[in-house]
Amino acid sequence: MPEYQKAQPLAVRSTQSQMVSVREQSTSALESAIHSQGDPGEVLRRVNAVLANYYEPDLDPETKAAARMEFVRPLSQKPQWAVEAAFDAWVRTMQRRPSPGEILILVDRETETIRNELLARRRAEEVERERAERDAAERCPPEAAARIVAGFITERRLDAIGKAPLATTFAEAEIKAEAPPPRHWTDTATAAELAQLEAARDANETVIAARAAQAAAELARQQKLDRLRADAEAQTTDQP
Repeated sequence: MPEYQKAQPLAVRSTQSQMVSVREQSTSALESAIHSQGDPGEVLRRVNAVLANYYEPDLDPETKAAARMEFVRPLSQKPQWAVEAAFDAWVRTMQRRPSPGEILILVDRETETIRNELLARRRAEEVERERAERDAAERCPPEAAARIVAGFITERRLDAIGKAPLATTFAEAEIKAEAPPPRHWTDTATAAELAQLEAARDANETVIAARAAQAAAELARQQKLDRLRADAEAQTTDQP
């Protein structure tokens, strides 16, 4: 477990003293806390415990298990301490079953202070680096200054700005440009899970109705085309 998680309360956003505690942590400790991933088994254990406090629809065991996996898949990609804190917050304040999306929102709130602190540090480092480079440029000949500027505005940085135009510093742009794209849960789902999803869709009344409406519309379109084609052929036949 990262040192940050051992020494720091999980809910770190609510008081000024907690903010100070976050600022006292090393960057490596904060990055370890924010980028760690949860354990699927522990996430499932907490999901079962929390859902047991609320009304549960009378569903078959297979559907209940699939519903719980909708929590486990995204939450196991988040820090375990943040997942636990999110569920704690929900149990303290809410009187109904949560959805996976609602818990994910709470997880993001739990990690917001750390993410903001890391971003502030990167911006401060970028500002300091830019100041030092400006000072160095002012103290050196024009030829040397040109070389410094050429090394500062690199092709990599220009590419990062193109990919993240709303970034406020080069560091932020590079971080956003190099970040891997978010993975959809279907990228890691097993064949059995995908088959289960498809079966659920096939049995869903809304999906069935939508598919029937689409088929009816396609049939009507084809019938209209057939009538137009038949009229055109009849007109051609009637011509002398």
